[in-house]
Amino acid sequence: MNSKENHHREEGFEGTGTVHYIELEGGFFGIITDDEKKLLPLNLPDALKVDGIKISFIAKHAQVMTIQMWGIPVELLEVKVIKE
Repeated sequence: MNSKENHHREEGFEGTGTVHYIELEGGFFGIITDDEKKLLPLNLPDALKVDGIKISFIAKHAQVMTIQMWGIPVELLEVKVIKE
């Protein structure tokens, strides 16, 4: 593991989940983790804005207010598609 990976793991948290299109507040993409937490990614790459795609990620909590009344705002530090 390189120092960049260590830094991400220290300030963030790891998880897996599924990207979903949420039809609230004009519509947006969120992540529902495997343990059923709702995360609102502020920087989900366009290529991963696919309803139903399974991902693994490292994220950190974002200290921001959003107009979406759904989920915990997070900044994705790393994200990968899980091949099933």
